[in-house]
Amino acid sequence: MDLRFDPEFPVRHILDGLKCRERMNRIVISANRKKHLPTPFQGLTIDRLYQVRVELVHRIAYQFSLDRTLSARQCHRHVYYLYKYLHRYQQPIGVLMTKALVQTAIIRPLLENRFVSTRRFCWLRDLIARVEGQDVAEKLDKLFWDWRGEVIRKSQSHLYEADGIGLAHVNTMKRLGLLEKVSPGLRP
Repeated sequence: MDLRFDPEFPVRHILDGLKCRERMNRIVISANRKKHLPTPFQGLTIDRLYQVRVELVHRIAYQFSLDRTLSARQCHRHVYYLYKYLHRYQQPIGVLMTKALVQTAIIRPLLENRFVSTRRFCWLRDLIARVEGQDVAEKLDKLFWDWRGEVIRKSQSHLYEADGIGLAHVNTMKRLGLLEKVSPGLRP
């Protein structure tokens, strides 16, 4: 048996596979700790969970999107990490993941009168168009611009009521406690 270095040996692929399993293990431990591991997957070994990881990651992401004990930003961070896991290891992105991303990146911040950047929305709209279809993305596009416009208009009117001048920055107005909840049309 020859044990010399073989430059053709796919070490990188093996290391990527080990990192993938390690990250999956961290995802399962984190979801279990926060009570987001779906019931059908509880009690399964990490080897068995690794075989159904795509479905499991989608379900965990959706559970995080429904969690009201975490802030919108924390929920989005968890869901985005799960999205990056699937994207990094070239796993399919499904409808449940896009629903979780919409919930954490658009709906929750707008419900809390937080500003949602155009860049984030455009990235998400393009992802939805690839996964769910162009018609779904167009519907979300209309709802988003109407809702975000309403949040901005409300922020501006509260600034004028407080004898302010200039442009009202939504997050600043929220931080100062000058905005209440506004939600025209889009509900979780």
